[in-house]
Amino acid sequence: MDAQLNVLRDSGYDLRAIRQGSDPALTGHYWTIYQIQPPVRPRQASSDPKQAIERAFEEVLQLPRRLPPSGSQTLDNYLLPDGRELHVIHGQPVSVRGMTLLKDEIAPQAIEHPEEWVFLVEGADNERLEFANEIALANRIARILGVPIRNPVVTGIEDESMITELAHTLLGESARAADILGIWILPYIKANTPRVLIPGRPPARPDPDSFAYDAMAKHLNYMSSRELKASVVRFLGLSEAYPEEYPAFDRMIHDALKEATDPKNLERLTGLLEEFRDRRHVLVLVTEANVSVVSSIPGAKKLEEIVLDEDSIRGMLSDKTPASIVRAVTDELSGKHFGSLELAEQAVRALRDRLAGTLIRACV
Repeated sequence: MDAQLNVLRDSGYDLRAIRQGSDPALTGHYWTIYQIQPPVRPRQASSDPKQAIERAFEEVLQLPRRLPPSGSQTLDNYLLPDGRELHVIHGQPVSVRGMTLLKDEIAPQAIEHPEEWVFLVEGADNERLEFANEIALANRIARILGVPIRNPVVTGIEDESMITELAHTLLGESARAADILGIWILPYIKANTPRVLIPGRPPARPDPDSFAYDAMAKHLNYMSSRELKASVVRFLGLSEAYPEEYPAFDRMIHDALKEATDPKNLERLTGLLEEFRDRRHVLVLVTEANVSVVSSIPGAKKLEEIVLDEDSIRGMLSDKTPASIVRAVTDELSGKHFGSLELAEQAVRALRDRLAGTLIRACV
């Protein structure tokens, strides 16, 4: 077997492979993928949430997937000025690693106090996106624990005016949305094309007929399935005719869409944080294309970079804390670094309790 090829067997599908460096990296937005089987539902309820989540994890592993489970994801933690913590899972989507982070890192904390949690999961409001196993598991954990779950991401291709404006910018005023929409669908058609690799022979040509254009056109509701397929065929031809130049063009269009959607995503994310401001812990599950929005939240600091300031300290203290103690704690701890949120909170509360004890003894 050629050392540059990965061969995967996925839930009973034929052998399929991704040629390293040739197919677009699956790091963009989660796009709707049609023609998938209904998601597997839990066989029975369980009074033990830990057991129910373990069972959900195993069931999601058996879901039919339309993309190889080749992604990899990372968990980062952020602290907001009001003391709330964001647990951010991001990276290349469709990942068993992402599932493991949900089961082993997020779920045990959420089980203890589900009323303190909200899940903000890219694609969570679209059942068809359960091809991505980490989204499927997040949906199930939210249902098991009764945690609210929302989608914090604006899907740009569903906004005809945005795509049309992008087409005008890139291709001229006479361009239409259909002229560039195919570039987002083509990577998934390539990934869905079964390929049996034979040394010395090229892989099968991606089949433009493998996509459900009627369903996608109905979902978008601003172009016909015929126009949609024509756009895909056009970009497939460009990718084959200009294999060296095409990746740069592909990246230019994706970057342009990201630039257009980032402000909308930040507005939606901050709006959801305001709506659920009583939830102390926030899971944010997004693709790598959208994780930069998290660091754009005003005052958000990555946990290992945290240096306590006045706003952070006030967020850790009760509103009933005497003003004199708040000032004393701020004077003592502001500017100090802590390796984790837990350690920072322990320091703030320990100093608060010590000062409160001193104040009480002074009044006796």
